Amino acid sequence: MISSKQCRAARALLGWSPDELASKSQLPLSAIETLEEGAGNAHAAESEALRRIFELAGIKFLAKDDGGIGVQLRNEDHMEAVSTSITVDLLTAENDE
Repeated sequence: MISSKQCRAARALLGWSPDELASKSQLPLSAIETLEEGAGNAHAAESEALRRIFELAGIKFLAKDDGGIGVQLRNEDHMEAVSTSITVDLLTAENDE
């Protein structure tokens, strides 16, 4: 499952609003807000749907053994990692959109 910070970071890298993510994922806005706030446990199916949408848009989810839990935006043309990435320890309210 993706974390609330990974969800916010992936959405920020793509420049998507919560409403856009809800539309693209066909999930209720309330489900996305709940996940992003970390206020409750997202259902596994919702988390997996968000993961798939983000991955199709070019997001790679990073694990601890990838240098830290986070997300990375890939180049669409070659699906190679580009320099824009955020690890969750660097995600703060100041850089959250």
